[in-house]
Amino acid sequence: ETSDTGTVFQQKFMKDAPLFVNGGFRNPENFISYVPGVNNGQQDTSINGGARRSKEILIDGASHTNPESGGVAFVSNGGIGSVEMYGEFKVLTSNFSAEYGRTGGGIEVFVTRSGSNNFHGSVFDFLRNDKLDAAGWSVNQRRPFLGKSKVRQNEYGVAAGGPVLLPKLYNGKNRTFWYFTWNGYKQNNGGGTGIATVPTAKMKQGDFSELGARQIFD
Repeated sequence: ETSDTGTVFQQKFMKDAPLFVNGGFRNPENFISYVPGVNNGQQDTSINGGARRSKEILIDGASHTNPESGGVAFVSNGGIGSVEMYGEFKVLTSNFSAEYGRTGGGIEVFVTRSGSNNFHGSVFDFLRNDKLDAAGWSVNQRRPFLGKSKVRQNEYGVAAGGPVLLPKLYNGKNRTFWYFTWNGYKQNNGGGTGIATVPTAKMKQGDFSELGARQIFD
């Protein structure tokens, strides 16, 4: 039926598979890293040997690609939306059919979820807490007495959908549906430590005699 070559991710896989997080929200675009032939450098993705930043992003058939620096603009997590928004994600890697174009390096196709004749909803919270994390080798090597750094991270929200029902006006069963998602995010991490050189009182007055024989460079 089609010449397209690619990979389709159904909703169950999207819920169960680990999803890489880069300093914030779970970004549904990161599912692309599961596809063979993809060199995923975050925004600078190369698909099947195509040039970096030359892919196309479609959400329900509409282009979500912004030209920038001769390629695809950096798409933040908020730009793609929540993982719970989507019912299917497809990556086309080669042999694109005639309906696709405007790309030199693969196509990411997102399809949003829809409501049904029954009302359904969910509440979720993806938690990360240093109390539950194992200490990696770098922690044991560099911070054996201080222990793990503080990491408290929550991505939470709700999702719900159903038919459009307007009493005595309209019954949307088998016709019209709605679907809604909302995400929240909180992060409370411990700060790092650093060592710095600061001027003495004499230095602030222009007297650098305390440096001895060392030279001063601008």
